[in-house]
Amino acid sequence: MPVRARFRPHPRGFGFATFVSSDGVTETPATLADPDGDPREVDSAFVPPPLAGTLLADDLVDATVAIDEKGATVVEARLVERPRRMVVGVVKNGPAKLVLEPDHSLGSGWIDLEPSVAGKLPTSVGRQVVVLVAEGEDGKPVGRALVAGPHVVGSPQAVRAAAVVVALGRAAPSLVPGGAAAAGLDPVFATTTHTRLVGMLAGGGRGGAAGLSVEGYIPGYDLELWDRREAATVTIDDAATRDIDDAVEAHWDGEA
Repeated sequence: MPVRARFRPHPRGFGFATFVSSDGVTETPATLADPDGDPREVDSAFVPPPLAGTLLADDLVDATVAIDEKGATVVEARLVERPRRMVVGVVKNGPAKLVLEPDHSLGSGWIDLEPSVAGKLPTSVGRQVVVLVAEGEDGKPVGRALVAGPHVVGSPQAVRAAAVVVALGRAAPSLVPGGAAAAGLDPVFATTTHTRLVGMLAGGGRGGAAGLSVEGYIPGYDLELWDRREAATVTIDDAATRDIDDAVEAHWDGEA
């Protein structure tokens, strides 16, 4: 029986599928049968390179999972939703055509570019671009429109575009608990607005807020500022993080 999961790529080409509840956001362990038929509770599954290459970060999938002595492995994944509409990467020479090698935080498999996009990049191999992706016939992402670039990798324009796409893409409405509807927003409008703003910011365009209402309460604007410049800083990773070398566990005692 398929299990609902969110995909998370690893820079080395594989990935992990973290099981979630019906809302598509809340991480929820799944009970699966091991080779002996005994139930085993697992919270995620390994996604091997061939399959991981067809998915993007935060893809919501229905995963068919097999369990053996090495653990849980996804053997098949059907795409349910793709919240990330923008992908940043480097143009490469693929088999007889140009392709996009996505930023490793977004995916590992080469992304095909439609002729209308590839036609704008004949001399841009090795340059960074941002493309709007859509689903191909097999569910794989396909670059359908050029949003930003080509830029020299490492240039200020490239750094800005990559940061916007990677960071703000994670703020897609469907990745927020409750979604847009919980905030009283129309889901389609919220998704369209998010995509438009990410594209405009990635491309360095002006007027990203054109047409948006300036009325309404802004949470946090009246909070007192705290000066923490002299305080020690600690990096905190999610409990599901799998690609860190060292980790420190800490618990809050309830006091500031």
